[in-house]
Order: sequence, then structure tokens, then C-alpha cells
Amino acid sequence: MSDSKEPISIIKKMMAYIYTNRIVHYTELMELVHLSRRSVSKYLDILQEMVKKEGINLKRKQNIGIYFEGDKDKIEQIQRRISTNYRLLGIGTSERRNLLLMYLVMHSEPILIDDLTEIFFVSKTTLSTDIQSLKLTLNSHQARIEKNKCGIYVEAPERLKRRLATKIISEYWQQSVDPNKSFLNMPLNLMGFTNKRTILKVQQIIEKFSKITQLTLTDYQYQSLFIHIVIMLGRIKNNNLLSLDLKQKNFDKTEILIRLLENELKITIPNEEINYLNIHILAIERGSVSLKDFNYSQSKPKELIFFLKNHLFDYDDHLINDLFLHLEPALSRFKLGLQIFNPYTEEIKHYYPRAFDQALVFSKQLGEKQSINIGVDEVAYVALHIEAFLERKDQDKMVKAVIVCSTGLGTAHLLNQRLMQKFNGDLVITRTLSVHNLFETRIQEDLIISTVPIEINYPLIILSPFLNAIESSLLSKKIEEIKARKENKFIGLLQPELIFPNGELNTTEQIITLLGNKLIRFNYAERGIIQSALSRENLASTASSDPPIALPHAESKYIKGSKIAIYINPRGIIWGCHQVKIVFFVALNDAIKNELDNVYQHFNQILDDSKLLNNVINCSNSLEVINLLINHKKY
Repeated sequence: MSDSKEPISIIKKMMAYIYTNRIVHYTELMELVHLSRRSVSKYLDILQEMVKKEGINLKRKQNIGIYFEGDKDKIEQIQRRISTNYRLLGIGTSERRNLLLMYLVMHSEPILIDDLTEIFFVSKTTLSTDIQSLKLTLNSHQARIEKNKCGIYVEAPERLKRRLATKIISEYWQQSVDPNKSFLNMPLNLMGFTNKRTILKVQQIIEKFSKITQLTLTDYQYQSLFIHIVIMLGRIKNNNLLSLDLKQKNFDKTEILIRLLENELKITIPNEEINYLNIHILAIERGSVSLKDFNYSQSKPKELIFFLKNHLFDYDDHLINDLFLHLEPALSRFKLGLQIFNPYTEEIKHYYPRAFDQALVFSKQLGEKQSINIGVDEVAYVALHIEAFLERKDQDKMVKAVIVCSTGLGTAHLLNQRLMQKFNGDLVITRTLSVHNLFETRIQEDLIISTVPIEINYPLIILSPFLNAIESSLLSKKIEEIKARKENKFIGLLQPELIFPNGELNTTEQIITLLGNKLIRFNYAERGIIQSALSRENLASTASSDPPIALPHAESKYIKGSKIAIYINPRGIIWGCHQVKIVFFVALNDAIKNELDNVYQHFNQILDDSKLLNNVINCSNSLEVINLLINHKKY
């Protein structure tokens, strides 16, 4: 930049860098401003005099570093007065990388590395690390960072650039609402690509548009339309226009929005951009749906419900209802090319791997049926509905008991309350019976809890209505015994010959190929398992960074005998955008369909235990791995 060697520019950069990084050293400042140690020291003297007037000390201590000492608010006030880029101070690594990506995708021309270090107040080393991280992110979106003599830039179609910008803004979306008006608070760090006046104007225009057209916008529709317009305005200014191979007549409501935007903002909106506004308005008009809006004699609702029942792994009426309500308006959006942003996709993949995988398979089948593409964020929303269904089934994992009492409902109610206080989550009371009714009723529960001695050939425990400590201990043991009988088949899925600790392979393809071949060799799988697992990874990565694991798997038709193969590389494995250390190749077929709930319950407990996973990573042999995984509750 032209003024980068001006004294005030150097002082601004140094102050911002010290403020942002808390404690720095001479070598960092020398790299930042491209000056000698002696020159840096001279500018630090000037800076020290500037802040001293405000009661702030600039400390330079050997073996510690250079840092400010004093009221943080005052330091910030000084910095704001002398720096035009104060919005970028004090932000964390993740936020800085988001803003760097936003800056790159919103600029058409290449940008010099030196300019970026000045804009973001970081050293070249830090910026280089940030760029490498962004390259991984962009690769997963089929985009890339390129470099020429003029600097670096993002090479991607305009539509993808806007999608990336939309995703970043959505992550920072802050909105507060009162009964009459919605207020958007755009974080200052994102204000570089627009300004407060434009944001307020766009809000007012959307509110006016809603009143004129009498369209009621959901939170998502408001957010989606607002972000699209704000990004559109910035891109039009730089003549970066969208192209859409679709000839369509403008809707009346779209014409109203265009007039409002052009009149209020004094701009002309090109036809290419109007086509996309058309899509948003159409999605809003089609986006409100409920079951009562449909006559089930109509073919479309019946067709979707039929598809759900025939392609979901398992379901109840509740799940069918929930997914119908979610998918009916979503299908309209998909066909128009609109995909919703999900801020919790990574968490859903991590915490609900089984539900996510079922959602992914189902969404692929639905996409093929409807000739649409369903993105991973949309898949994650479907996974939430499936997870809710799976958790409804969790009661099946609890011990079911019937209370038998001869002294009246009051006594039974007291015992029930005490049982729920002490054993909630492990025990569920299904009903209360008299002794007489007990012998005339078919018992399907796991346990009979009686307040009176009875003789019956059925799991039984005698308790008093007051449930003393000894009785609680006896019941606890009884519950564990019953659970042990219902225990999962996880132990049978592990075989020493399928576990490889302390390995050196470090890529997705290498490890899936190795584990797939081992499963074939020991007659647990058929040829095709490797390509099936690799294709599944291409749909959506099964990896997570926390914990550092991957869960590849193949279609069940390639599995002869259900097993879990394991590969461990303590030094790390590059798996898509993540680095993992443990790979669980989950090879399950329909033969254990009825045991899947128990298998995944045990598996999820393992994945949630970071201490256990660290121990597994450091194992030296396969038997040690098996022992840890089977007895994980003891560690």
C-alpha cells in the first residue's frame, strides 16, 4: 500500500498487532513492518509516548515479550482513534479465517499477501497458515485459491462465491425482535463489504415489501432474502453478475421488490439478478405448508408419504409426519436451487452419526427420485428428525417394570415416585396391577416389582413402598443383570485380525483399501466394498476433528458378516478436510438389524469418551484395543 512506510502507518500496524496478539516479540514486529530491530525499537519508543498520555504502559521485558499494561478499554479507545481497521482487532483464529475468506470471495482482483497482512494485522507466517486452512475448506466446495504476480484470489463460479459469502454471514446472523419490528445486528467485522446505511435500507425495503404484498416471511426466508440482496448489491457494484440459464417471466411480487430496491437505493438491477430474486419470491410463496393444507386424495402428498415409508430404515407415524412437514416445502426450494444453511451440521454429524448416515442414504434416494441435489446442510436437518425418532425408541433400552401392590394405589404411587427419583433413565414403570390382576394378565415387562411376597416364575423383586438403601442396592443389581442379558452384540464385531494399531498409512483411499481387502480376505465382505465405501465418503465425509475419528462404511449388500475393522495412526491421517487418528470401518449387514440400537448405543458411548479414545490411539497391539473398547466403562 502506498502509505505502508509512513511512520503513522507503521505505528498503527504495530499497535494493532500487539493489541491483537497480547504478547509479541521483536522478530514478529520486524517481519510485520519489514524493518530492522533498531527501527522497530525506535517506533516502539514513539508508541510508548503516545499511550503513556492515556495511562497505558508499553512493556518490553526480556524472555517475556512486548505487551500493553493498563485498562483494556482505554487501549481499545486509543486504537480506534488511530486505526481505520479497528474492527479486525482481537478476533480469534476461526473468525479471522472466516473474514479472510469473505474478503477474498468478495474481491474480484488478486490481492497481495503484504496487503492482507496489513488488513488483518497478522504476520506472513500466520497468514500462510490461514490460507492453507482455507484451501482445504475451498477444496471441499470444488473451489480453490490461485496465485499470480498480482496476488492471490479465489477461483470459483460467481454462484459458489455468493454461496460461501452467504454461509459466512449466516454464521454471524444476529436478530432481535419486538412485536412490531425486526432488527438485524450485523457484526462490525463483516461490515467491510457493506455499510450500516445499506443494511438499514434493505431491512426497511423488505418490511415495506412484506406489507405491500401481504407475504409473511419465516425467519429463514427473511434471512435468506436479506443476505441475498446485500451480497447482490455489493457484487453489482463490481459488475460480478450471476448467470441463470432460465427464461422466465417476472412475478408481480418480484416487480414490486425490484421497484422498491431501485427507487430507494438509486440502482439498476440487471436481468440476470432479477431471475434469482424471482426464485426467492417463488420459494417464499410456496414455502408455507402443513398437513391440514393437503387433501390426502391428492397424488403428491400420498406419493411423498409412500416414498418415506418405503425408503426410511425404520419409522413411526411421528417421524413420517415430521419429515413430511419438513420436506414438502423443502422440495420446492431444492427444485429452485435454494439450499438452507445449517449452523450445526458438523455437530449433528459428530453427535448423531447413525441418524446422519440414514439421512444421507435417504436424501440421496430422494434426490435421485426428484432429480435434485440435496446438500449436506439439508441432510443434517433430516438427520435431526431421524435422531428424534431413534431417541423415542430409547425407552426400549430401559428396563420395563410393572408394580404389583395389594394395599392400594396410594402405596403404588409412592413407590413409583421413589423409583423414578432414583432410577430415572434406567427403569420405566409401565403400569400398576393388583395381585389378583397379575395372575390374569399377560406380563410383557422385564421385571415385576411387588410390595408383597408372591410366587411366580418370572423376574421378581420385593420392595417396600419406602425403598430403603438396601432395597435400592438390590434393585440396582437386578437392573444391571437384566441390561446385561439385553446387552449389545458389540463384542462380536471386533476381531484381532481386523485391528491395526500404530499404523503409518495416512490417506483415506489407502486405509479404506487396506481394511476393505482384509474384510474380503477373511470372508466378511465381497468385492465392491472398497468402491462402495469410497463413494460414500465422496457424498459426505464421515470424519470429525473432535474426536479425531472417521467412520467409513459401505452398502450392506457387500457385507457377508458384520464386523468393525479399525486402523490407528497416532501421527494423523488426512481425511478430507479433517485430520483423524482412528478409523472405524463399520461393516454391518441386515442380519443384525434388530441389534443395531444396542450396537450404536455402545459405539456412541465409546466415541463420547475422549480419554478412552486417547488410550486407544496409544495402544501397541490389537488385543489391547479390544480390551479397552469392550470394557470402556471401567476406564
